[in-house]
Amino acid sequence: MKNLEAFLNPKKKPNMRFILSEDFVGEDGAPLVWEMRTLSARELCEVRSYYEGRGQEETTLALLAKSLVTPNLSDAELLRGLSQKEGRTILDPAEALKSLLDAAQLGVLLACYFKHQQVNNFYELVDEAKNS
Repeated sequence: MKNLEAFLNPKKKPNMRFILSEDFVGEDGAPLVWEMRTLSARELCEVRSYYEGRGQEETTLALLAKSLVTPNLSDAELLRGLSQKEGRTILDPAEALKSLLDAAQLGVLLACYFKHQQVNNFYELVDEAKNS
């Protein structure tokens, strides 16, 4: 196959870096930069399988949480801090995301996710993938 290398080593889409909200600032007072990566098909399938039966919203939040590089929602220190703040144990990155953001911030983050993943109607694509 002539193009074997092109299939084995496709170009990687660069991570998206953005300021989510002026509410998240560092010690210097500057807004924190968030970073998001593109998920692989394998990661998409793993998350969908794990969250099967929990609804589209929960699955979407899990995919969104998995795509974040910064903040790392699987970081033990972050999860401990959120657990302490919430007064309950938080171990799941999607739950961490819900504890971390307000509704407006979540809306902005979802818009960034759909833009970066180049998805206009995520649920139509999920249904299409299920039927293929």
